[in-house]
Amino acid sequence: MKLLYDGTDLSHQNVGSIMGAPLPEVDIATDITEAYRLLLAGANAILALEKRKPRAVLTRMDLVNFWIQEKTK
Repeated sequence: MKLLYDGTDLSHQNVGSIMGAPLPEVDIATDITEAYRLLLAGANAILALEKRKPRAVLTRMDLVNFWIQEKTK
């Protein structure tokens, strides 16, 4: 987004030159507190793996929705 905002011509860029840091990875069975810790530490999202294959991307909003649902049960 920053490159777009700055007016960078992305048609002359390769993917590797604009990629950010990789997302932290956790196993899908990992306790939710670990996901919270990673997000609190500054990760924008977390890659959830099942049998070492990507299964989902977890964001802060996903945790908020999870806790809201837990409170209303």
